Amino acid sequence: MKGAQPAPKPPPMEVRPMGIVRSALKRRDEAPRQGREGAPLLGIKRDREE
Repeated sequence: MKGAQPAPKPPPMEVRPMGIVRSALKRRDEAPRQGREGAPLLGIKRDREE
């Protein structure tokens, strides 16, 4: 395309941990792929904001 400009570079992003996922499942290969296949509930414990 003649005269097209490249898209601007997005600003840098920072990835930080925000909490813990708790589940009875310990191994991925034993986990059902969908909740309707018998997946147990899970809990997310979110750390406080800084």
